[in-house]
Amino acid sequence: MNAISIQATESTPTIKCDFENELIEILGRSIPENATEFYSPLIEWVTDFGNSEKQNLKIIFFLDYLNSISFKMIFEILLLTEKIKQDGKNVSILWKYDEGDEQILDEGSYFSSKLDIPFSFEEVPEEGSPF
Repeated sequence: MNAISIQATESTPTIKCDFENELIEILGRSIPENATEFYSPLIEWVTDFGNSEKQNLKIIFFLDYLNSISFKMIFEILLLTEKIKQDGKNVSILWKYDEGDEQILDEGSYFSSKLDIPFSFEEVPEEGSPF
């Protein structure tokens, strides 16, 4: 399976998918013009991961903003990971957020409440934030 490495722009997050280390990182701002097109390689990668022999998947989110269509796409990706968990694999989510960013924390909490996937939350102090 190929790795994915998409560099951040002003409207899209960095996305890194590392098959060998069973890790996905999504970092930055998500307001793409066409979210379906932007997230389609990630959706395909997660689907392929679910069909692989790998047994553990960790996803790290560290977003500073996501628009409504990005919210929907992230939820779709998380639904795929929930299916992977239901198929017997280990899945965990680390939802990082800037200190005091209640909006992003609330969005992560919403996802956590709707899905049967272990979430952990990490507040990042301003001096440790890349944003």
